[in-house]
Amino acid sequence: LSLSLVAMSLTGIAVPLLAEGLLHLHRAHPAVRFGTILHVPFAAVAVLLAGAVVLYRPGKSLARPKPAPLPAGPASRRLHVPGAMLLVGALAVHGMCDTAAMLWMPRVLGSSSYLHRPLPPGVVTAAFSLAYVLARGLLSLLPEHFGRRVMIVAPGAVGGALFLAGVLSRSQSATAVCYVLGGFCWSFEFPAILSTLAGGDGRRFGSSLGMLSVGAGLGTFALANVMGLLAKSLGESSLWMVMILPACGFALVSLIGA
Repeated sequence: LSLSLVAMSLTGIAVPLLAEGLLHLHRAHPAVRFGTILHVPFAAVAVLLAGAVVLYRPGKSLARPKPAPLPAGPASRRLHVPGAMLLVGALAVHGMCDTAAMLWMPRVLGSSSYLHRPLPPGVVTAAFSLAYVLARGLLSLLPEHFGRRVMIVAPGAVGGALFLAGVLSRSQSATAVCYVLGGFCWSFEFPAILSTLAGGDGRRFGSSLGMLSVGAGLGTFALANVMGLLAKSLGESSLWMVMILPACGFALVSLIGA
């Protein structure tokens, strides 16, 4: 699970850096439409995906796979429905805050909220994804149930506090650094909660993932739009204040996990 999440985070390193490169390319060649520049990497990815579909050959075995045994340890105890719903809620809040912060961070870091803006937003978001890769790579090396309770309760509070401290500093550099450090902390909680949910009752895991996807998607839509309305009312110079919402949201994940 952790390795799968690591692979997903790797794309988060490449995409922001690619975006920064495309912006620099557009500034260097203003005669070329940005849409034309933007279409090139998407077309390349489409070709790679089409090639992968052609080369992929699924196995032909029709035998029904045997259900994997539940892992031994605390996670193997069956969760009651209210407990499972709390975990799904915690994951949805995590996804909502994580995605909304990622969506708005480049806009905030590049705004006039900060007198000095030494760090390119794309580099900051790439560093954030690198923190995810490092944290979840480390998590994949740990024993299955090592410190799971701590990893569910502590990361959101610690990471959210770090992120909030950076936002309140009114410094672009401090905001960026604390955002990356906060991401390193709260990247531990998602795999830990998801693993607990999977081990608690495997029969409901598929339904739980479906509810998580819906909840996180709707939550992200709501929070990102609330942040947009708040940004519109605050103005460019106070745009940094919108990041207080996701920073406090991570503390809510810890509260639910407790």
